[in-house]
Amino acid sequence: AAETTAPAAEAAAAPRGAVYAASAIVGFAFLLMELVWYRMLSPILGGTTYMFGLVLAVALAGIAFGGALYAFGRRGPATPHAFAITCSLEALAIIVPFALGDRIALLANALRELGAAGFAGHVAGWVIVTMIVVFPAAVISGIQFPLLIALLGRGREGVGQQIGAAYAWNTAGAIAGSLGGGFGLMPLLSAPGTWRLVTVLLAMLGVAALMFTHRRVATAAIGVAAIALCMTVGPTAVWRHSGIGAARGPDAKTRNDLRRYLNERRRTVMWERDGRESSVAVIKSVDVAFIVNGKSDGAARGDAGTQVMLGIVAAALHPRPESSLVVGLGTGSTAGWLGAIPTMKRVDVVELEPVVLDVARDCHTVNAGVLSNPKVHIDIADAREVLLTTDRRYDLIASEPSNPYRAGIASLFTHEFYTAARARLRPRGIFAQWVQTYAVHPETLRTIYATLTGVFPHVQTWRTTHGDIVLIATAEPLLIDADALRARLGTNPYRAASFNTWRTTDMEGFLAHFFTNEDFARAAAKQAEAINTDDLTVIEFGFARSIDAGTALQDQLARDAERTRTMRPRIRGTVDWASVERQRPWVMRGDSPRGVGEAALMASEVARDGDAHAEEFARLLAYAQPIEADAILGMLRTKQQRYDEAAALLRRAFIAYRKSPWPQQKVMEPTFAFAHDVAKSSPQRARLVFDALSQPFAAMQYEDSRVFTRIVTAPLFDRCGAHTIAALRDAEPHPIWNREVLTIRANCYAVAGLPEAARAWDDLARYAEAEGGAVVK
Repeated sequence: AAETTAPAAEAAAAPRGAVYAASAIVGFAFLLMELVWYRMLSPILGGTTYMFGLVLAVALAGIAFGGALYAFGRRGPATPHAFAITCSLEALAIIVPFALGDRIALLANALRELGAAGFAGHVAGWVIVTMIVVFPAAVISGIQFPLLIALLGRGREGVGQQIGAAYAWNTAGAIAGSLGGGFGLMPLLSAPGTWRLVTVLLAMLGVAALMFTHRRVATAAIGVAAIALCMTVGPTAVWRHSGIGAARGPDAKTRNDLRRYLNERRRTVMWERDGRESSVAVIKSVDVAFIVNGKSDGAARGDAGTQVMLGIVAAALHPRPESSLVVGLGTGSTAGWLGAIPTMKRVDVVELEPVVLDVARDCHTVNAGVLSNPKVHIDIADAREVLLTTDRRYDLIASEPSNPYRAGIASLFTHEFYTAARARLRPRGIFAQWVQTYAVHPETLRTIYATLTGVFPHVQTWRTTHGDIVLIATAEPLLIDADALRARLGTNPYRAASFNTWRTTDMEGFLAHFFTNEDFARAAAKQAEAINTDDLTVIEFGFARSIDAGTALQDQLARDAERTRTMRPRIRGTVDWASVERQRPWVMRGDSPRGVGEAALMASEVARDGDAHAEEFARLLAYAQPIEADAILGMLRTKQQRYDEAAALLRRAFIAYRKSPWPQQKVMEPTFAFAHDVAKSSPQRARLVFDALSQPFAAMQYEDSRVFTRIVTAPLFDRCGAHTIAALRDAEPHPIWNREVLTIRANCYAVAGLPEAARAWDDLARYAEAEGGAVVK
């Protein structure tokens, strides 16, 4: 029964409809902002389950703290003006970290030093960054909601109905924010754009609340300041695509080192886009690489040894592969090369993020035309769902998801996932699993072995590149037929794939990448303390704790395999095991090269020293690797000061680089310095070098080096003319932070009377000041 002594209910301080609408808007804004925080903090804090939990914990702690502040610090009745203040302050608290931009990322990078104290040190650093970005806005939000409820009136009548309605509207707004943000706003506006949107929305809500009060100017000024900060640059590629959260941030010793890094990160982004699941960027530096949530998930050329050979190894070991499933499109290399196999009738690809299709399009020179192959069918879906619902059966399943330390990815390494995969394999089918051997502890790898062998009793390990292994898993014992394998490797695409990525020319070179047999996998599995399951994805936490672990594990695996004599597969037929041992990529080489790949590397080294023996190597390479032969001879002729011959050879190599992505990068890299030496010998040769570098190379390899060489070459024949200006424009608006380039840029812009001249001189002055030198005009 109602208490007769209860005070009469007081009227609401604002129309109830307006209060309910405001409840929905603040719920929409805060949940939308939580998605932005998850997306934006992932690149600098690692994107692990720990990070997701930390963002949520800090947000909830801030809301709780704000609620307590309101309860214990309230003075007088609630007013629309007080609510307007909370909206304006929340907008300001949200946008200030945005305006700080890359400073937050550099702070996160600096705080990684706390990791020297162990995992607790990493957590401390993550907490500091999250508190700066999330906590202030969450506190104000915690004050804001009880204030909204108080605006509905005072007294005991209708309390339940009004509070329930306010919560219902707030919850509906929160649901709309989470759905609208993930499926619409972030893909449409990008995460930074959505960050700005939330700020403007809250600031405008504060302005709307001022309609119910006479005190407007100061509060409106706060909202205007928040909106003004939306005009700042905000986070750039340094925050979003630099790998800071994966311990791959800058190690700058000087201010110029830091500025060089910042400019390079911003300059090399070809494009960036926020999808439904991830932020994706494609960068051009050493080659085309795609970045997912701040971490490189693959380079077109640099990771081809894994991405191409993951599928090719499995197909080569199968008697007649006709159908395959690839988990993860990435650069498209795995699916594309599988689709090039003559016996292959269908390749299904399951990709979670639609934006990745554009990545594959940019990597067309290395992926065998995956997007135009009618045998390849791409499904935008979740791989677990596809395996559980499809009625198709496959000869091969190749799984190459992102790094398992990221939240959610470990579900593609679980007992249940492997069980689903086995159920979709035909008899004698092969499951191929990519695993990293960098930034991982041995126990985590043993857990993967234990999980996989629990479903597939027979597991081989192959080394694809330094840092990557592929686990070849079968339900039945896998016996390799040497004669059949030799014949298969002699045909395309097996021959081309093995040569282009591994530089192997025979079966023995192919088998040299065999790491360990089934006995090793079983022994490792017995030592594991647990398996990875859907209910407890232990490797997710194990990888997240070992991001700084380095790359020593693969070397340890090689030593263990040699000690246990498990480095040979079960094989029938004749094999030259001496040749296999000689070609193992992890074995220290002697004075003589092992195959054409090492021959090219050794020839490049001796050519750089001016040793005439490079000419003999180049002649031997001319048939198999004519582009590398030209590059090697071009470097040798430069050292010999035979500049006309050098210019012609290097020009031929550079033009060939435009079409072929497969020359070895270690042979390509030094050619730019030699080309510049040739250019300095005469203006005519300088023009020849400049023109030869006029177009990007296939897969955008060494794009920054190409641009730099053109900039420093152009003045040798053009002074500060149109060619020099055009070359400089290729590096704008984030110039190559090098004294020579900055000097050319400042002088040429001034001579040409360009408006950018003032900024160019300022940049050069900053460089000189940091270096302790003077600027000479």
